[in-house]
Parts: sequence; structure tokens; C-alpha cells
Amino acid sequence: MTARHFTRVLAALAGMTAIIVLAAMNGASADTSSPMSGATSAPVLVVINDFAFKPQSLTIKPGTTVQWRNDDGISHTATDSGGAFDSHNLDKGTTYSFTFTKAGTYSYVCSYHPNMTGTIVVSDSASQ
Repeated sequence: MTARHFTRVLAALAGMTAIIVLAAMNGASADTSSPMSGATSAPVLVVINDFAFKPQSLTIKPGTTVQWRNDDGISHTATDSGGAFDSHNLDKGTTYSFTFTKAGTYSYVCSYHPNMTGTIVVSDSASQ
């Protein structure tokens, strides 16, 4: 590639970059919305710590993903009493995610420690 050709390529790239920057400054953006109604872009986090789900209760919209993260020094699970989801074994530092698509109330426990309970309410009227 000659120096002249290289200069032309750089000028073309600079022009394209300027167009992208101007478009962004004028409010143009790529559509990153989810096709699911009410879906959030980032999962809602439930932290497992001190033998408890924190928060213990959530109210979310359909299409929302909930992520459980085990910060305890011992293994746990997040197991729905109705069978909708089951994280199986979660060692310290591991996560499990589930996307709730149907409205309803989901009660769950740690299958190793049944005193650890949580509730997720999925409702179209949830505020997030």
C-alpha cells in the first residue's frame, strides 16, 4: 500500500467516524430494546448471603431476568416450589439466571436449607 493510498483510507475512516459521532450527538441510536414486553436490559440481582436471599421478595414485569449470585461460603440453590426453575448447586461466587415470562407468584427455597425462602411476583403492573 502506498503512502497516498494509506492517507485516503485514513481520511475515509475519519469521515465515517465523524458521521457516527454526529448521528449520536443528534439522538440517533441503535434499537437495543428487547422484543419482550417489559423486559429489562440488565438482570435483577438477588444476592445469597448469610443464609438468606437478598432481597427476599421481588416484584417484576414479565420478560425480566433475575440472577442469583451466591456470596456465601457454602453451596445453596434457588429452587421454585412449583418447578418453574431450579439453579441446582450454586457454589460460592457462581450465578444462575432465569427469565420470567408468565405472570404469577413464584415461591422458592434453597433445597439444602429450607429455612431460606424467597418470593418473586411477576405482574404487568410492576414498576421498575
